[in-house]
Amino acid sequence: MERIGWSPLDGGPLLFAGRLSPEKGTLEAIEIARGAGRELVIAGGPYDPVYDATVERAASSGPGVTLAGAIARPALWELMARSAALLFPIVWEEPFGLVVAEAQAAGCPVVGFRRGALTELIDDGVTGAAVAPGDVRAAAAALDHMERWDRAACRRHAERTLDVAPMVAAYLSLYEGAVAGAAAGAARPAAARGGLS
Repeated sequence: MERIGWSPLDGGPLLFAGRLSPEKGTLEAIEIARGAGRELVIAGGPYDPVYDATVERAASSGPGVTLAGAIARPALWELMARSAALLFPIVWEEPFGLVVAEAQAAGCPVVGFRRGALTELIDDGVTGAAVAPGDVRAAAAALDHMERWDRAACRRHAERTLDVAPMVAAYLSLYEGAVAGAAAGAARPAAARGGLS
């Protein structure tokens, strides 16, 4: 967390960060930004040549979309700190979403589809919005209410729940509970466990 700087000021364009692949929702991000009438920067490297070509065509079919290519992490964090919001329109059950954590650490709110771990990573209504899967219109509409998202709250949320120390503490607590439960089960008499005495 200490490596990621943040900004309390409202950012400029929207940001999509991730590999250019169908499951990440790059095309949906373009639809959302255009539906909201906002500029979009796409930071991500090529992954699938056919999909990449489709993204390039969609980006060039109208104004307001910049393909920035792959960006090194420190530069990406600076871009996040300057962005109005991160778009996270995933179309699969993303198990975590590192860019969501990084964006909030940079003070950047997140708007995405309610899939995978997104609802565990953001404080819906405070650090961004999670809308129904595939609902591009709802995601675009959520961007009309960005003034309610506090960039300082994004940073605090990331520090409190998404940094390495809280994650390690949560894992340790989980493991300690599992070990204690296993030990308690092993300590019960065989008859209590349904065994023969």
